[in-house]
Amino acid sequence: MRLSILGSRLFALGFLVSATLPWAGCGSGGSAIPQFKVHGKVLSHGEPAVGAIVVLHPVNKTGAASPYPPRGVVEKDGAFVVGSRTTNDGAPEGDYAVTIIWPEDQDPKKQFDNTPPDRLKNRYNDATHAKWNIHVAAGTNTLEAFTVE
Repeated sequence: MRLSILGSRLFALGFLVSATLPWAGCGSGGSAIPQFKVHGKVLSHGEPAVGAIVVLHPVNKTGAASPYPPRGVVEKDGAFVVGSRTTNDGAPEGDYAVTIIWPEDQDPKKQFDNTPPDRLKNRYNDATHAKWNIHVAAGTNTLEAFTVE
């Protein structure tokens, strides 16, 4: 009787360990690619392009690239901070083509219709012919202001 209780407990412990072991490498530690702070400004006619979206497209796609490229949204002061996995966590080191879109304000009644038109008429939304290319280095990266019209 005592042996069967011990055996069942060992079986349960073994099952628990084998079930959780695959997740041991997941999370924020371990082999995650380091992220580095990236921030800048977007201006239109000298004014902040509030709500514009800045996207960094990796130039050299190596390894398992994220389907979500680093991006940031322009705030009231014209500043944006890039995030990849979470808000404002930065971007991996490397070279990037920069695209910018600036969605038009939408009527709240039409909020769930199609994607709003780009105020910039997609002039800065082609990564293969990007107007700007940047390099993200280890440490904090302060970009020169992007001017859009």
